[in-house]
Amino acid sequence: MSRGKKKKDLRSLSRKKPSTAERMALLEFALNGPAIVAAITGLATVEIELETIIIKRLSRYSEDRSRLLLEENAPLETFYQKILMGYALGLYDEDTKANLTIIKNIRNAFAHARIKLNFEHKEIKDALGDLKLPKDTRSKRYKTLKDLKEQNPPQFIYLLFCMDIASQLMKRRVKTLAAKVSRSVDKELKKTLTPLEYAIYKSKPRKR
Repeated sequence: MSRGKKKKDLRSLSRKKPSTAERMALLEFALNGPAIVAAITGLATVEIELETIIIKRLSRYSEDRSRLLLEENAPLETFYQKILMGYALGLYDEDTKANLTIIKNIRNAFAHARIKLNFEHKEIKDALGDLKLPKDTRSKRYKTLKDLKEQNPPQFIYLLFCMDIASQLMKRRVKTLAAKVSRSVDKELKKTLTPLEYAIYKSKPRKR
């Protein structure tokens, strides 16, 4: 096997998406396992959702072509490049961009450290302290994150914010998909119904 083929196979292995069961098992291990596992797994969880929503947004013509942007030496190869693209596409605000950058910096510190790191190191804790809470102080999400951030150890806080951002990206993706399906259905109904039937359909209150 050629060196290039081996490298490609390893890259494909590292980019393989986990099943739901595998993701849950990884997160459980990250919560209770070594700090470096938490640092890498937490960011990977966010990166999966960020990649997915970016590709969905860019894949107007071809999802396969859009995925070429994620290849080695491509414009979206690194996590930071994905952070910038997501922000440029309006997928999140400045605070989320800042949080993603903090998560990236913490993961990089663990990945490139020449000493044994843990989340109790002052520099790591200081970075976690800069993680921003949602702007809406009356929201349930704000209160939950605030309470958990104040009452839990640093490793948990890091994973908490990783999961929160991943969850928000997933919700946005699902909401976009639902709207797309709704528009598609609406378009088909407009073709098949008479003008009167379509007007009646549009006048019905929608379930929320």
